[in-house]
Amino acid sequence: MFNLLVRVFCCIILLTFSYIPGFIGIHVLANLIHHPSHFNGKLFLVLLTCAALFYLFLLLSFRALTGKGRNEDDGLLPPWVMRGLILTLGVFSIFSIFLGFHQKDIRFIIFGLSYVFPAMTCYRIIKKRDQDHHLDG
Repeated sequence: MFNLLVRVFCCIILLTFSYIPGFIGIHVLANLIHHPSHFNGKLFLVLLTCAALFYLFLLLSFRALTGKGRNEDDGLLPPWVMRGLILTLGVFSIFSIFLGFHQKDIRFIIFGLSYVFPAMTCYRIIKKRDQDHHLDG
């Protein structure tokens, strides 16, 4: 029962995140329908990015709700995306800690340190997936 509640909660969070690029994309598209002369490369890039993010969040919410991940490893995200997330969290953490020391503000340091733990958790998940993959193959 608890597992189902966690999956529904994660699905709701991911659907909330999918709303943002969907909302932006729909409004850009509606604006282009009313004013087709405003179409340019930037708007095309915005529409493409919004569509990709909308699809990604919908796919992740479906995987979170059903509990069925990718066919290869049953994960929500591919390993290369997880590695990119780890890198982003690590860089953001280091930048925030550096900024905290530079501005002598403990809040930035604590904020930066709080990103270390999710990065370490993601790293452990990737490491375990790689070990499981090597044991199976």
